[in-house]
Amino acid sequence: MEREEKKGAYDSAQRAIAKSSNIVTIAKYVLIGLGVISVAGGVVALMRGGLSGAITPLLIGGVCLYIGLRQMSTFESMIGDASQLVDGLAAEAQLAASGLPAEALVQSIRQTGRMVNQNPEVHLALTVVHPQTNAEYAAEIITVVDQIAIPQVQPGSRIAVRVDPLNAQRVALALHESARLTA
Repeated sequence: MEREEKKGAYDSAQRAIAKSSNIVTIAKYVLIGLGVISVAGGVVALMRGGLSGAITPLLIGGVCLYIGLRQMSTFESMIGDASQLVDGLAAEAQLAASGLPAEALVQSIRQTGRMVNQNPEVHLALTVVHPQTNAEYAAEIITVVDQIAIPQVQPGSRIAVRVDPLNAQRVALALHESARLTA
């Protein structure tokens, strides 16, 4: 049931992101349209000889065009980044739920500088014991770890992970299963 709830949450997040993207696109074109109309009105006022009546629409039009053409692209990029982040978290959750159970030794941990819901994204270097062959191999992952779980992923710690059966380099944390490793 928890797996379906997470999938629903990721789907809901993607719908919200898509809606935000649509709103940003509409706002972008509204600003561009207002900018063009204001500049055109300013040009008409200027041609009629009224510099004082032309300044305000020219300035407003210029600002609208600048925001619509330059700044809204930043928001579109941020929405794209958010969508990729949600896709990545969904794929990681899927792997954590359905991958092959395995054990890993944490070699190193470092923060990437990104926070997701007040939790740090970290880069982990691991030595994984393949669940089918018992062969050890190095793997590196970038994942979000709950702040309260950071002590579990310190260098030298043995942790539970899930491994993609088709690509052993794809590894996801399964910290909720790590208690069995220390018991």
